[in-house]
Amino acid sequence: MVSSLGRMILRLLRGALRLHPARLALVVLSTAMGAGIAAALGSVALQAEARIARELRSFGANVVVEPVAAAAPGGAAGGAATLSEADLLRVLTIFWRHNVVGLAPSLTAAVTLAGPAGSERALVAGVWFERRLARADGGEPLAAGVVPLFPFWRVDGRWPSPGEEGAAVVGRAVAARLGLARGARATVDAGSGPRTFEVVGLLATGGFEEEEVLVELGAAQALLGRPGQVSRALVSAVTVPLDGFGRRDPGGMTKREFEKWFCTPYVTSVARQVEEAVPGSRARPVWSLAEAEARVLSRLGILMAILAGLSLAAAALAVASTFAARVLGRRTEIALMRASGASAGQVVVLLGAEVLALGLLGGVLGAGLAAVLVPALGAAVFGAPLAPGAALAPLAVAGALLVAAAGAVWPLRRALALDPAPELKEAA
Repeated sequence: MVSSLGRMILRLLRGALRLHPARLALVVLSTAMGAGIAAALGSVALQAEARIARELRSFGANVVVEPVAAAAPGGAAGGAATLSEADLLRVLTIFWRHNVVGLAPSLTAAVTLAGPAGSERALVAGVWFERRLARADGGEPLAAGVVPLFPFWRVDGRWPSPGEEGAAVVGRAVAARLGLARGARATVDAGSGPRTFEVVGLLATGGFEEEEVLVELGAAQALLGRPGQVSRALVSAVTVPLDGFGRRDPGGMTKREFEKWFCTPYVTSVARQVEEAVPGSRARPVWSLAEAEARVLSRLGILMAILAGLSLAAAALAVASTFAARVLGRRTEIALMRASGASAGQVVVLLGAEVLALGLLGGVLGAGLAAVLVPALGAAVFGAPLAPGAALAPLAVAGALLVAAAGAVWPLRRALALDPAPELKEAA
């Protein structure tokens, strides 16, 4: 009896898959669309964090490195008030050295700045405008300096060339007051004698830099009598979103917790490694930027999850309506099975096998759809295609099976609720 029922189920399954091809195609299409979109969003979400973290680095540095004395609370005396320019290269030797994407030292001091319209006290900032630093273990050189670190800065004119110590970029606010224009001569006096610079550009940042005059770091060191010294450095590093564990004080961690924290690219652990690498320094995260990045990345993940869930839910509703129509059209078959002694489990096996087959087919098609969507989404959002990734096919198949199973619940309950006697009487 059991074997005959099994053969009946197989015959019914083969016959069912030949019935109503348009409805079958709609089920497959629904699962493929829902699973493909959800898998594409999942794949993009897995890669988006690193991409967006790098994009956020265009908003400036997330670690500030200062001398211990400059960073001491309450103005307490410490060591030297400057750092060694040469020691800053040790930043490229830390554990997360390949996450460092920007480095910009500076030496600032108050000077007397004179132009055609008068003179006033202002700040001179010696900086690296743009340098390429080789990494000790090879790889792509680091683009260091304020030009790559702050791409949103705008200069009316040009940036000084590397080693051009007679050129200066003047903030547009102070330039307007002193009558300094491109090609003008600006005189800077730090107390040891005046020095004249050619104004090659006017700087617009929307910040305090518009009140400064920027020159090559070597020129500022000579002007201030501080060869090889810097007053602070900005470090830009790609980090993961800062969570509760990343905010913890490492001094209170166990050895295992400290290893996990140290080996995770939190902005706090990167700052700690920078501080250990640069003698006499204190490195601190830019907390406002770190918190903003964490919020952006976490909310992006939530948004991706919601969109993927809505896509799967819409597909499941489409499968439910289509599959319910198929069950309604096969009431007589189901009633005949129940009258022949088939249990509710055997009916579920028959209809479930059909759903499984359609879900698998939809998953394969959904993986193909996702493989097309992922590079397209990457190009549209990040300006460069994203790789589909090895997890794409499993995500699509799992999503399709989830959609098919969720969409089949209601039709299966209706099928099990059928009373065989009235259905067979009506069919007769």
